[in-house]
Amino acid sequence: KNQVSCSFEEWLYNDPEPNTNWFSFKTPQTEWLPTEPTWILKFENLNEDFKQIQEYTNCFEPLEHKNATTREDYKVYYNLETRQYVEQLFKQDIEKFKYRF
Repeated sequence: KNQVSCSFEEWLYNDPEPNTNWFSFKTPQTEWLPTEPTWILKFENLNEDFKQIQEYTNCFEPLEHKNATTREDYKVYYNLETRQYVEQLFKQDIEKFKYRF
């Protein structure tokens, strides 16, 4: 819904005005976690990971998938410089959640 009229690089390097009341899109996800979570569900494995929650709650309602989009693999949007920038920016997340580019 929110169309962006700039390149991926322009968007990535944009520094939004600091907001002391909230996180920015450049805030690592680990900053949102006040304690060690019981479960970590990854969007790319959401249906499979969600089965843990279903079993724990004994509720087997499927997840709805709304507002689905079709995009290319995320890697095509990056070059070496943007990849290194994101790797540094989200180093904590990459290590904690065991991500690889």
